[in-house]
Amino acid sequence: MKTKLLFPLKVLGLSVSLFILWKPLSWTYGFLLDLLLKYFYSLYHLLSKNDEFPYLASLSLIPLIALTLATPKIKFSRKALIVALGCAASLFLDFSAIQFDIREELVSGGAIGSFSYDTYRLSKWLLPFLIWIVFNYQFMSEYSRPATD
Repeated sequence: MKTKLLFPLKVLGLSVSLFILWKPLSWTYGFLLDLLLKYFYSLYHLLSKNDEFPYLASLSLIPLIALTLATPKIKFSRKALIVALGCAASLFLDFSAIQFDIREELVSGGAIGSFSYDTYRLSKWLLPFLIWIVFNYQFMSEYSRPATD
């Protein structure tokens, strides 16, 4: 019973602390995305002083990191693997979005309400939860069982 109460509190505490620290940490995500784009397009440069795309794109990683770190009974190496796979999937999704010029629509605001924008945002926010569920289904079945005190 103690684990059932402690898990949501851990998720909340980790989410708040990650959100507070995320602005400087998001530039690492932007740097990795920029390196990936430079590898495929040598003239393309993502990061600029006023560019908010890496910050907004990486915000969806907060739930994945918070849920993964708060999940009990999982080894640290497995937690690191889940977070790394989530970051790689997020980078791939953002790279694909830039390939289809969604980024330009996002920055200009012209895509809001379009199918491509809605699909991108929905997949960005569902991806962390789906990755966490796939890798932690054992914990979820254990978490939902009634306590036998």
